[in-house]
Amino acid sequence: STKGWTQLYEDNQGKDFETSPPITQTFRSKGFDDGEEITSSRFFQFKDRYILTSVKSGLMAIDQKYAHERILYEQYLSTLTSGQCVAQKELFPQAIELNVGDYNLLMQSHEDLSTLGIEVSSLGHNTISINSLPASIKIGDPVKLIEDILVSLKEEQTKPQDDAHQKLAASMAKAASIGYARTLSAIEMQDLVDKLFACQHPNHSPD
Repeated sequence: STKGWTQLYEDNQGKDFETSPPITQTFRSKGFDDGEEITSSRFFQFKDRYILTSVKSGLMAIDQKYAHERILYEQYLSTLTSGQCVAQKELFPQAIELNVGDYNLLMQSHEDLSTLGIEVSSLGHNTISINSLPASIKIGDPVKLIEDILVSLKEEQTKPQDDAHQKLAASMAKAASIGYARTLSAIEMQDLVDKLFACQHPNHSPD
C-alpha cells in the first residue's frame, strides 16, 4: 500500500541516519594473467547458471557448474594422491544391475572409487551394491551418481593423454558438481568463488 508515503517522507526529512559500510572481501585470483582482483563480496546469480561479481575492471561472470567441477577435480586428485577420504556408510545399500560393459568399467575403477569414498561391491550377475558415499558432498540419488560417473568415465576414455587418476577425478567432478537451474544463496556463491580462486588452475574446467 502506498497510503501515507508522503507523511513518512516528511517525518524523516532532515534526519541523519547511521550507515554501515558494506562487508567486502578481496580474492586475488592467482590464475589470471592480469592479476585481477574481486573486491566485492556481493554476488548475483544470473539465470541460475552464472555467478556475477564486480571486479576492478568491470564485471566477472563465472559458470557455476564448471567452477564446481574445477574445485572438486583438484580435491579428488589430492585425495587419490594422499589416499585419505572420509566415507559415510549407507544404512540401506542400493543395488544396481548394469550391462556387461558398464559393470566391467566400474569394477576396474572400484579401488580408486573407494579411495574417493564410494565403496561398491559385486553381487554377481552384473549387479553392484553401493555401500558408502563421500561424506564431503551431498548426494540425493546414489544410483544417478553411479550412472553419471559411468557416462563420464566413457567420455574420459577418449583422452589418452590423461592418466587413470585424472580421468576418474574428472568423471567424479562432473557427476558430483552442482548443476544448472540450481538457485544458490549469497553464502554459497561466496564460498564457491572463494574455493575456485584457491585452486591451482581457476581459469578452466577439467576439460
